[in-house]
Amino acid sequence: MQRGVDAAVGEVIFFCDADIVGLSHETIDEILDPVRRGETEMFIGMIDRRIYDAPFIIRYVPLLGGIRALTRALWKRTPRRFKQGFEIETALNYYAAHPGRPQHKVFPGLSQTVKEKKYGLLRGTYWRWRMVIDILSTNWALRVGAAAAVVSEAQRDF
Repeated sequence: MQRGVDAAVGEVIFFCDADIVGLSHETIDEILDPVRRGETEMFIGMIDRRIYDAPFIIRYVPLLGGIRALTRALWKRTPRRFKQGFEIETALNYYAAHPGRPQHKVFPGLSQTVKEKKYGLLRGTYWRWRMVIDILSTNWALRVGAAAAVVSEAQRDF
């Protein structure tokens, strides 16, 4: 991803997983436009999953969409240690979320090939659990690290 950002010349960066099905030019424009207009630092295109039909759930489910547009400034602000594996989406969400949650939209008709289908049941399950562990550990590091920094600063000021 970093090599792609380094090669890009614009201020808006677009990332898309290779296994997205049903992506159109119109969908890409709809994801890019709010970032281009400066309305948000990041916009996430979410695949059409049944879980998103319950609006209250979206508050607790991480915004893990393999399609996103973001500003170069947000990319630069996200620490390098999180720019690997499945950690990047969680970190981008965190750094874009202050003071509010990044914008997103569920796009009917968009889907993704699941890991178990791509790699087979055993390897796919391994990669799914690896993803979950990366997401949880990154979320923990960001939340606990931020809280520890606040406490440390308060102690220093005291």
